[in-house]
Amino acid sequence: MEITPDTYWYVRKYLAHKVAFEGAVSTKPTLQVSKMDGGGRTLAEIAREAVMDESKLREFNKWLKAERIPSDREYAVILPTGEVVAGFGTLSTVSAKPAPETVAKQPVAEEAPINGIPTIRAQAGESIRMIAERGGISVTDFLHYNELTSDQTIGAGQIYFLERKKKKAEVETYTTRAGDNLWSVAHRFGVQQKSLRKFNGLNESDQVVAGTVIYLAGRKPAAGETAGQNGVATLNTEDSFRWDSPETATQVTVAAPDTEPGIKVELPDTGLHEVKASDTLYSVARQYGVTIRELMEWNGKKDFSLTVGEKLKVRMH
Repeated sequence: MEITPDTYWYVRKYLAHKVAFEGAVSTKPTLQVSKMDGGGRTLAEIAREAVMDESKLREFNKWLKAERIPSDREYAVILPTGEVVAGFGTLSTVSAKPAPETVAKQPVAEEAPINGIPTIRAQAGESIRMIAERGGISVTDFLHYNELTSDQTIGAGQIYFLERKKKKAEVETYTTRAGDNLWSVAHRFGVQQKSLRKFNGLNESDQVVAGTVIYLAGRKPAAGETAGQNGVATLNTEDSFRWDSPETATQVTVAAPDTEPGIKVELPDTGLHEVKASDTLYSVARQYGVTIRELMEWNGKKDFSLTVGEKLKVRMH
């Protein structure tokens, strides 16, 4: 085919674009983009979270005229990864050089699954975007699977999930310790927070305190019902909890109830119960057929803590 000044303009334009770009499009792009919902935040906040230059982020999101992204609906923020090739868009008669071969990143060793869910351990200096990328999932999915918000930070050495948590755990119950909250319990056992709220009759604003028995696999028994036979999952208090492999992790033990479930013990003549080392408010309440709320009111308690030898009122005089 001979190209002359009389050749139709569209043909000449097509050939010019072919010469300019066919070398670039046949290789892996040096600039890639992804998107995330930025509702309610500023580009500066998103840039810090994604560990990227704010000016570069603004260059790809010129649609935003205000300082803060509206929160009335989902707004997609473009996150650029990589760099624009120098001279991109400038026509040249020199054939494009093939991109240098890149060495494939070695996959990160898998951590032991929790509740059958694959996990990944955060490395020092990683952002949410970086760990999500290393785990092969999107930032949105990472936040959803781990029940996090985009303004939260991740901790080096902490374990995170690569798939959605399950609706119930492999153990039946867990007794909380100091420092626990509903998210940490849900994360420890790979179960969704909304399931724990449903099982334990908790609202969004309810807080858990040390000594609370959290039901992990089914609803909390009503007064007078028999509890499950698996007992209460407690952690070895001589060691702190670690998200490690099964060989080195803190052992979870199951303690059977002191009294047979469902059996009501006759009230003492004094109306007082002397606390034993194995007692909890829950076990004492079940022992005498009263509620935990009644025990707390009768004994002026603000939390669930008990002291060995303490005398508890188990009936109203």
